[in-house]
Amino acid sequence: METKYSDRFNFIDDEILRENISLTFKYINFLILISKKKDYSDFSDVSYSIYKDMIVCTGSVIESCLHFCLKKYFELEKIKSTDVMPCEWKNKICKKVYDIALEKSEVCTIIRQKKPVKLTDITQFKDINTACKKAEILNNELYEKAEYIRDQRNKIHLTGMMIIDDFYTENDAKIVFAYAKDLLTNIKNKLSTL
Repeated sequence: METKYSDRFNFIDDEILRENISLTFKYINFLILISKKKDYSDFSDVSYSIYKDMIVCTGSVIESCLHFCLKKYFELEKIKSTDVMPCEWKNKICKKVYDIALEKSEVCTIIRQKKPVKLTDITQFKDINTACKKAEILNNELYEKAEYIRDQRNKIHLTGMMIIDDFYTENDAKIVFAYAKDLLTNIKNKLSTL
């Protein structure tokens, strides 16, 4: 199912991903149209949600495009994933040395190895941004913009909020859109040189 929005993302050669991004982009444009109508007076107290949706969806588009670009770099061996992906410790052997009965604890010796994390469909946005910076897909300025978008998008996690989350404005969305435009232009340029 091709949409007119697909052309905007022609640098994504995965058809399903490109179409899903295009549909999300179409929804963002729909939200922009709604925000300009201002005839939802019965719901004016939740109008910030329109801007929040714009930001969340834009964050998803940026995350997906950066993920795709990073994946292409790995596939075409422009960079090794082990050079840019984070590592985590994996315990190989754990041997109990001594019991501490009163504390219900034990002293152990452990042999552990550092293993690089693989890029998967559920890799965190933060790890994608960091890997893209290390791979020089993003420079410092673009990395900061991607992190800003990630931070704004993460406000969808309501349990971590320390304030009432009802403060999104048109200007907040415009900042995210401007940063997204810079990031998308960069991603398109990086992919065109592969």
